[in-house]
This record gives sequence, structure tokens and C-alpha cells, in this order.
Amino acid sequence: METIGNYLKNIRLSRNISIDEVARSTNIPRKYIENIESNNFSDFPGEVYLKGFIKSYASFLGVDPEFAIKLYEKTVLEEKEVPLEVLIPKEEGFLTKVVDWVKSSRVFFFVVFGIVFVGLLVWFVVSLFIGRGYKVLVDNQNVIVIYKSFAIGERFRYNSGKGELVLKLLELRNSGNDIVLGVNDKIFSLGLKQEIMLDVDDDGLQDLKVRYENLAGNDAGLRISFFKAKKLQERQDIVLIDSASIPVGITIASSKLVWVGVQVDNTNEMQFYMNKDEVRSFQVKSRLVLKTSDIKALSLFCGTNQVPLKGEGVSYTVIEVSPSVKGVSLRIRDLD
Repeated sequence: METIGNYLKNIRLSRNISIDEVARSTNIPRKYIENIESNNFSDFPGEVYLKGFIKSYASFLGVDPEFAIKLYEKTVLEEKEVPLEVLIPKEEGFLTKVVDWVKSSRVFFFVVFGIVFVGLLVWFVVSLFIGRGYKVLVDNQNVIVIYKSFAIGERFRYNSGKGELVLKLLELRNSGNDIVLGVNDKIFSLGLKQEIMLDVDDDGLQDLKVRYENLAGNDAGLRISFFKAKKLQERQDIVLIDSASIPVGITIASSKLVWVGVQVDNTNEMQFYMNKDEVRSFQVKSRLVLKTSDIKALSLFCGTNQVPLKGEGVSYTVIEVSPSVKGVSLRIRDLD
């Protein structure tokens, strides 16, 4: 069986790439790379981190990250133990003989046909009146993630706590490689295997994330993450940076492994993991939006000036940049 560890390791060795080189280029600790290659998945801090590392390692090697994740899931599934009762055949009793007789007769055919017909009829009626269902992938205090297939014109409603969100598949384009999606009164275009973060009510916080996963016939399969509304506590600070100019340099430093999302001005959001003592810098003209799984793990600097970050755990920070008399003014809103 081709495992994810053997697959990535063989590619690395065929290109004469060392583990240390992979670690430097991907910021993945060496021990986690070794664990992935040996299919030892028990020492990771969580499956979210594990899948993130696998995607980063695969991308570095030029492998499709989604293919790597499917191979990982196949590896885990095939390594599970088969229950003993499945391996040991049961003795054939009276009931088994009756079932075999029914299967060999015409009665079995008509019974199965009747069950299938009634099932399809019920499914059609339910779909007609209440719409097709969806599969819940994640449901916790912060987000609910679902997978749902949409036909053209089909609507899906969700009460986010900040108001009702209505999603509608408006159009398929380029033989299904692109879709046009309506969310409330806004319209977005999305390519296959692409995702977008949407701030529907323009409050600076993402309301949902939509990923166009696949196309089956004329149905578009979407993975939708609804971020649950919380009672946000907002704190605001004004920091004046003398002798600075726009664009201003803002640096983020991490004290431990932590997930981070950053959006600079009007660019697309970047999502990544920061290792302990890792530093990243950005040039900001008007606004920086910072999301993280643990705000206490991050420090933020503008030049040599440390910018205060407040809150606990999952948090959002919006930094608005504007010129001041002596330099630059930073208006900081912390929400958690």
C-alpha cells in the first residue's frame, strides 16, 4: 500500500532534498517531517496542524495538496484494525437459509424494487418541498462547516446570529469551471478549487468562507464555513508613530506555534502557521486585519514601537493606518 509518508519521502529522496532543507523552506519542525514520513500521526498537536503540515510539505515538493490529504486519509483508514468478528465467518443458521431462499425467488426482486421505488418517491417529495440536505463536517463554538450540492437557482438559508444569510447558485460558466454565487444582495465569482472569505455586512469580520469543491453533472459542490456570531468585546487604541510614512512596516512575531490569517489593504487574505520565534513583516497603506487562534501568542511592532494587542484565544484585530502631523497614526480595534 502506498502511504502518504512513503510517497512524500520517495519524492524528496529522488530530488536529493534533505529534511533540513524542507524544514527551512516550509517552517515545519524537523520532527514533524520525520513523523509524517514514518506515518506516525500520534505526536501532532491536532489533526488541523497535521493536515496543514502535509499540505505545506506537498506544495513544497510540487504535489497537489488535496491529493496528499486524500492519500493521508486513505493511509489512516487502511491502518485501522479490522474487528475480529468480521474475519471469523458465522455459522449458517435457519434465518440465513430463509434469507438465501428469499433472495433466490422472485419475491426478493419485487420487495427490493418496491423499497427502492418508495424511497425515491419520498426523496423527491422531500427535495421538492424543503430542498436537498447537506453534510455537517465541523460544528463547534466558533464555526459550522457544511458540504452541500447546489443546482442552478437553488437557495440555502442560514441564520448567522447577525442576520439571515441566503446563498444562491446563479450560474455555471466555462463548462462548470467557474460559478456565480449570490449571498444576500452581493454577487461573487468563484473558480473550481478556489475559496473566498466574505464579510457580508461590512463590519470588518468574516461571516463565511465558501470553497468550490467539485462539479457533478450540473450540480456544484460547495464547502461552506459559517462563522458563528459572538458577543464581541471591542477595545480601541490610538498609537502615534513619529517620523513614519505610508506605507508603514508592520511586523508580527510569534512565541509559539499558532494559526494566523492576515489581510493587507485590499489583497486576498493569507492563512498560515507561525512557528515559535518566527517573524513576518508587511507593508500597509490603509488597513491590516489580523486573525489568530491565540492572540496572546503574538506580538506586533511598527518599526521599533510595540503595538498593544488585547484579548484572549481566538481574536480579530483591525489596524487602520492614516497620516498624522508628525508621522503615522494607527487606530487599533481588538475584538474577541
